[in-house]
Amino acid sequence: MVTLSVYGCTSNTTIIQQPTTTVTNLVTQSTTQQTTTSPITLSSTTKDILAKVSMNISALCFFPPTDDQYHTEAYALNMLTQYQNYTSDLTVQIINPNQNPEEAREYNITDSSLYESVVFKTDLGTVMVTPTEIIHPNTGEVYAENSFTNAILQVTGQQQKKVYFVVGDGEASPDSSGTLSDLAASLNTDLLQVETINLQVVTSIPSDCAVLVIAGATTPMNESERQIISDYFANSGIGIVMTNPDSPNDVAQILKPWGVNVQSSTLIDPSSYVAPNMNVVSVPSNRDNVGNYNVYFPGVTPIVAQQTPPNNIEVSALLWTTSNSYLDKNYDPSVTPTFDPTTEIQQSYAVSVLIRPTDIKDNSGNDTGVPNLGPYIVAFGDSDFITNTNFYSANNGDLFLKLVNGLGSDSEFVTIPPYQPN
Repeated sequence: MVTLSVYGCTSNTTIIQQPTTTVTNLVTQSTTQQTTTSPITLSSTTKDILAKVSMNISALCFFPPTDDQYHTEAYALNMLTQYQNYTSDLTVQIINPNQNPEEAREYNITDSSLYESVVFKTDLGTVMVTPTEIIHPNTGEVYAENSFTNAILQVTGQQQKKVYFVVGDGEASPDSSGTLSDLAASLNTDLLQVETINLQVVTSIPSDCAVLVIAGATTPMNESERQIISDYFANSGIGIVMTNPDSPNDVAQILKPWGVNVQSSTLIDPSSYVAPNMNVVSVPSNRDNVGNYNVYFPGVTPIVAQQTPPNNIEVSALLWTTSNSYLDKNYDPSVTPTFDPTTEIQQSYAVSVLIRPTDIKDNSGNDTGVPNLGPYIVAFGDSDFITNTNFYSANNGDLFLKLVNGLGSDSEFVTIPPYQPN
């Protein structure tokens, strides 16, 4: 089930080498903008990882009492205290490397430049987090949570959750040079590993996929690609699927069996747009079922729930437009859109929906709180809102990251209040 909160060493010590297929070096890929004076709040990913710890972990802090050259001691200990709030299996020990040089050398603390390191240790081995992997000595930017959680993943043998982005049909890419590179960096910061997958090359979605993302294909998929995605969702897969106005109808074909119809026209909301572009639809927090977010979509098409959803499937609107909205089937960016009452209808449209299985009923017909088997899919009628140009504008990036983290968690799902625009 998933949650979406909506409404160094000596020969006698084992080192766990970082597995390239499961855990990325989060430190080199991204940093947080947090500083040593910021309040510490652990990410939901770290909390989930700590909840799964089932072995004793020692955090050996090699802190000399009078040498705080990187100013990491207070912050690291505060961070580790927060970790202990979410697992009883973590013990923290402060070791003075000057008074205990042999013990320091045992963990490869061989000179003063490695003082203020933290070594995480289990029966499986050890991982050292150096001071510059905790706090940048020049900028003060904090890497501690990435580094500490990554180390715990390694010494406990856990695998990092992976978010797979479909590529090969003109989708936006999370690669370093792609239009979703800012999103990818933020997912790394949230301790999620980003991978790409070309469905023209593989025959199935990997079993370690926590969330599958389809970010606006611009060329048609072939039947095999659509079938791979359909099979994944039929097997209770989890994903975020995005399309755009006048895009290939592959997303429409993939989502139709799950109770929604994807339109192809451009949505215009004269009452809520980012001036001067009427096709850039603005959705404030009072039309948002995900959280207190204000977002906008630079060109969006509606996602419409079918009148009769499939058995055991529920469709709920996440974001929707005002009742003055209408579909412009011949949208021309060089011409100011004008509502035509003879051919167009004004009404509220969903621009994002959640597709999820309904709960199993007991013998009296009451919900048991246990969902049926089925997919969890968030569908958007736009993919441009999370590209680098728009990711940090309004709350676009925050909303998307919350959805990914919620869909990728393992806790009980909190139902979004059902709502469908008229």
